[in-house]
Amino acid sequence: MATDVGTVIDLPGIAELLGVKVTTPQQWRQRGQLPDPDVPMFPDAFPDKPLWYKSTIITWAKQTNRWPPGRVARPATRA
Repeated sequence: MATDVGTVIDLPGIAELLGVKVTTPQQWRQRGQLPDPDVPMFPDAFPDKPLWYKSTIITWAKQTNRWPPGRVARPATRA
């Protein structure tokens, strides 16, 4: 899977990237689990269309045990 880490993605793009239901990233965002959007594009025209760099989401997914795609998220263990 090519990740094109320099490109931006929206919530449905996150779902596709991580292999989850399209509603899952929306739920993560509502719970405050996703990182802040990287690109506040067109905030006046599209305030509900947050965008992230793919690299941001991949980094976040690795930190939260959601990477590689299809991996079942488990809480990180603490030493």
